[in-house]
Amino acid sequence: MTFEEIFDIADFGVPQAQLIAFLLYANGWGADQDSKKALQYLQEALTTRDPLAQYCAGSYFASRKNANQDLVTAFEWYQRSAEQGFAPAQQMVSSCYQFGHGVGIDPRKALEWGLKAARAGYVPAQLGVAFMYHEGIGAAKDLSSSFKWNMEAAKKGNADAACQMAGMYELGEGVARDENAALDWYHRAAQKGSWNAHSSLAAVYRSGRLGVTPDPEKAAIHERTAKKLKAKLAKTLGVQQN
Repeated sequence: MTFEEIFDIADFGVPQAQLIAFLLYANGWGADQDSKKALQYLQEALTTRDPLAQYCAGSYFASRKNANQDLVTAFEWYQRSAEQGFAPAQQMVSSCYQFGHGVGIDPRKALEWGLKAARAGYVPAQLGVAFMYHEGIGAAKDLSSSFKWNMEAAKKGNADAACQMAGMYELGEGVARDENAALDWYHRAAQKGSWNAHSSLAAVYRSGRLGVTPDPEKAAIHERTAKKLKAKLAKTLGVQQN
């Protein structure tokens, strides 16, 4: 399908095509970037009360950050989408309540909305809920629940969750301490591209903890890999490296 066909379908009134047209104009993909046209297509899609369109509206206003009102408007659209059960929007509502973006900080509501998305199987929410239970945000500190939600995300292949699992097994947080399990999860996370896991493995092989024989060569390999992956991530995020 050509871009012209997408725009024709969007002009015909099909919400999905209107959302695609919004993204094309908003990001300059296959068309000149045009915020006015992008917003026009988004507003047309929003007339259907589609939760994905409402989520896109939240993301659009959150990205502008021209004034606090943009964050308020973003929260309102996220909430409308979340109330229809759209898990990514529920996680964004959770984040807004946690950090006070467009709404007052409310840790209890942050955890409440995060749990809705986590129970729906949304991995970012499972990671967020695991962190909140680990730090005691929105509820009493609960390492067992933190371990549970990290495990849910790790089982879906998330590298960050796998690295968290390794650390919890190593420290005995929310689970009995298990050096073999910790080493296994560090390797799983490293295989999935976690720079943090490679960094931890470098320290493990350098010091010989977790029952391994010290191996400077393996430590150096993991250290180099960690630096490369961290630099790649920083470049992707546009973060200045020291």
